[in-house]
Amino acid sequence: GLTSKHVRAFGSIEALNERVRGWLLGNMPEPKWILRAHESPVWMRDYSTYQRLFSASNTCKELRKTLNVMDADRMVVGHTPHEFGANCACGNQVWRIDTGMSFSYSGKPEVLEIKGDDVNVLNESGSVRAALRSL
Repeated sequence: GLTSKHVRAFGSIEALNERVRGWLLGNMPEPKWILRAHESPVWMRDYSTYQRLFSASNTCKELRKTLNVMDADRMVVGHTPHEFGANCACGNQVWRIDTGMSFSYSGKPEVLEIKGDDVNVLNESGSVRAALRSL
């Protein structure tokens, strides 16, 4: 997940993406802070873990701040499996879509469908409205 600190450090999400892209193409050194630091966009899990969302009121506040900086309506995060499927929190502003589909976790495949303001979870049973997946 991203925080407003991540976005401010690079000036924009586009600049952060360009930095990682340069590394992937072999044109820049590895951006260790982005990829390896505990609070990096790759490893930061504040929006995905229940302890953070329900014990720290500042987590949803930081999410709203980050979305405002990026002029975005919602954030989609992965890398933290949720055994009961894709779900949302913070007033449907963060979607956690890691369903643990690998063999190790035995999760079920699900897809997040976003059409304008409508968000649904698609799975083998059909479509599930966002309101039914809100925590």
